[in-house]
Amino acid sequence: MYMMLGLALLPVHLAVCALVFFGIASGALKVRMELLPLVVFVPLWGVVCVLFSHFQLMTAGENTAPVGVEKLRFNEEIYRGFAAPAREEGAAPLEDVLLLDDGPTRRSQLLHLLNDRPERYLDLLRRASRNEDVEVVHYATTAMSELNKDYDLQLQRAEKRWREDPRRLEEYLRALGEYLDKAMAPRRIRDIQRRQYVTLLAMRQQQAPTLENGLLLTGQLLLLEEFEQAEEQLHDLLRRWPTEQQVWLLRLELAARCHDGAGVRRVLRQAQAAGVWFDGEARRTLAFWQQEAAG
Repeated sequence: MYMMLGLALLPVHLAVCALVFFGIASGALKVRMELLPLVVFVPLWGVVCVLFSHFQLMTAGENTAPVGVEKLRFNEEIYRGFAAPAREEGAAPLEDVLLLDDGPTRRSQLLHLLNDRPERYLDLLRRASRNEDVEVVHYATTAMSELNKDYDLQLQRAEKRWREDPRRLEEYLRALGEYLDKAMAPRRIRDIQRRQYVTLLAMRQQQAPTLENGLLLTGQLLLLEEFEQAEEQLHDLLRRWPTEQQVWLLRLELAARCHDGAGVRRVLRQAQAAGVWFDGEARRTLAFWQQEAAG
């Protein structure tokens, strides 16, 4: 009897799975395709979870405030008794705060800084999270967690707007770039977002090629270690902008990432033969590669 009931409900289940698939693919459901196996293998409850996630993301996207000072208020339960006073004129920068021997002063100065646009101190917050003072570590990791949550929600909101209106691609690309630059998500999540970023940059480069977009796309491909695609992109950039110094520096980086010493020397010779002009900062980078190639 149960087998017959299961066989009778199977077409309904498959139809629901198909509806969820097309809903995600079309953007009507604001969840990721990775949740589809849950719908397929967990009848009824999988659909309930997907719909719950959809409405949660919709609500979060509409109510998310921009990343900034207001969203980085300290949780009253965590920081009860540690309220930070208004920042004093001439308060120490974070790198100096971390060197202070006086624990209470160090914590007080850290609270001043975390109330004053902590997104400016991401690298130093990471250092603070490894500090010997347990309370400093607690404050820093909580601040980073709050920042990371805000960047996640900001990215979801930008993606939602783009799916509803493809003309908002630039806004979504800016949000992706900021997320990859500043968010502290696990590497697997960052790689997923970076591949999405690369796909959209490649689409924009194909429609309207620009040097800035091409350099950005190539840099992201190098970070993903997609060296063949990066080489193809560099060939196209070199064809369009044969004497642009940034293109040649990326060629050197590609050869170095491939551990191709002969390739580094070859690119250096080609740049010299092409008469490429390098400014001061680029000359320092070039000198480094020349030294590496000589070694």
